[in-house]
Amino acid sequence: MQHAWPFAAGQPRRAVPCLPAIVLAIIAVSSAGSCARERSPNTPSLPPTPVAALRPTWAVVAGSYLRLHLEPLADAPVAGHLRFADVAEILAIEVGRTRRDGGFREWYLLERGSVTGWAPSPAVHPYGSYGRARDAAIRLRERRR
Repeated sequence: MQHAWPFAAGQPRRAVPCLPAIVLAIIAVSSAGSCARERSPNTPSLPPTPVAALRPTWAVVAGSYLRLHLEPLADAPVAGHLRFADVAEILAIEVGRTRRDGGFREWYLLERGSVTGWAPSPAVHPYGSYGRARDAAIRLRERRR
């Protein structure tokens, strides 16, 4: 039986001189493809997760019947109404003028369902999460009974 490659019969075994070069070429080609800066189409793009809320994001209505205004002004037209212990999302916070004393206070742009409008700060209690606002609304309803 004759051996044609890489050793001939009766000759001492010796390494194939081009084998290390082939291995290095395979490693170089495979690693060059992994250094690409393009994103794979299968890599999901996730939004950043906030660690802590820097401003309140949810509010609970403190009064019986809350008027939501089109602007953060007490004399602005009414956009809609919310009821006692309703939970609404805070979209923005601004300082606006009050009707009674002409002073300034914080106004919250609230959204609940299809109703969106501005409410003054004493009429709502702001919270940093939906869960806290929901729990506060439950406590308010229980106290009112």
